Amino acid sequence: IDFYAKQQADVFLGPVDGPGLAAVARYSPHWKIPVISPGGGFNYHFDNKREYQLLTRMLHSSKTIVRFISRIILPHFNWTVVRIIAERNIAEAQ
Repeated sequence: IDFYAKQQADVFLGPVDGPGLAAVARYSPHWKIPVISPGGGFNYHFDNKREYQLLTRMLHSSKTIVRFISRIILPHFNWTVVRIIAERNIAEAQ
């Protein structure tokens, strides 16, 4: 918001989390600043263009992520062992 107030923002990148993205994306038409985010989840109706007029989400599939990691990241660093750490957000799962 400080960047907006100082007229230093042309675009907002993120936020990723649903509640934060919803708040910023609702205000962005008023500010006339587009929002680009890799997040957005599925618990919000971000496809509602009347409410989220200037929001662009860059979503990906799990298959795309696995392909990128296995074909690009692992060979680049010569890594052979992968561990996945995940947390299930109970509030979003319901």
